[in-house]
Amino acid sequence: MGYNLSTEGYVLKRETVGESFQSCRFFSREEGLLDCRKRMSTQSQLRITPELFDHAYLELEQRHNGKIWFVREYRTLRRFDGLAKRYKSLLYASEFSNILDQNLLYLESYENIFQLLAGSLRHWESSQRPEVTFFKSLFLFVRDEGYPVREDWCIKLPNPLRQKVQSLLRRPLNDQEISEEDANSLIDSLKKWVIQHTEILLG
Repeated sequence: MGYNLSTEGYVLKRETVGESFQSCRFFSREEGLLDCRKRMSTQSQLRITPELFDHAYLELEQRHNGKIWFVREYRTLRRFDGLAKRYKSLLYASEFSNILDQNLLYLESYENIFQLLAGSLRHWESSQRPEVTFFKSLFLFVRDEGYPVREDWCIKLPNPLRQKVQSLLRRPLNDQEISEEDANSLIDSLKKWVIQHTEILLG
């Protein structure tokens, strides 16, 4: 006897498996990471294909002792079509998605990260500052995982950089004055700290 599950979440990865199935890595609001398979319909009018970053509702079924969830119903709640028109936003969204994919298995609660991803995707689709959104997303993810990113990494930065971090975190995206070069330098510095001082995997 199998198991049934109804859930909503985001598609973090997808790929075609053979000629009949599409595989996707799904971030469920309640269950965390799920490996899903969806049969591809031969009728074009019935073909609903999961796209990367889709916010979707799924009806799933898992066979007894299986690890794969088979999709019985796939309903798109929101599709981030605008990301395809913003190359840098797509790159940053993909990088953050990969970070979540590598680390979500180890989390005990998903709600904060779910809301963080939802907001980040909206900003990447609409904002002109994708690097700022990535910095904020990574910083908040690390902080929410309980690491002292503000107390250790941030406090040790030179005062001018520390002030820029505070500005990045507090100001709305459209009001950011930091240069793209400085934002990327802070991203690199934060990544080095994460690698050295946390168990978070960055790829």
